[in-house]
Amino acid sequence: MELNIEQNFITLLFLLTAVHFLCDSALQGDFLAKNKVRYNFDGQYNPIWWWALTAHSFIHALGVYIVINSLFMALIMLVSHWVIDLLKGEGHLDFNQDQLCHMSFIVFIAIYQSM
Repeated sequence: MELNIEQNFITLLFLLTAVHFLCDSALQGDFLAKNKVRYNFDGQYNPIWWWALTAHSFIHALGVYIVINSLFMALIMLVSHWVIDLLKGEGHLDFNQDQLCHMSFIVFIAIYQSM
């Protein structure tokens, strides 16, 4: 059965959103959640922040690649997730703004891939 554009968009939006929640919760774990910021809650520099943030972003990119089989879109997710989480970690975005930014990219990818 072939999906029309609207059905394909809804399916992709559902799958990509589910992958996002899976990657941002269960697959992130305490280690990445605590270490993906440049400065910890005490204000001390975290020398492994770059690795933790990059690993977390690659997990998201892999999820996108598995769902849509597009390296280009996976790279868009990798870069966008890295930048958004960096901005959150630096205090420029709160949790809701962070999630809204992530969901905006998910909607963009679902629209682009369903065309």
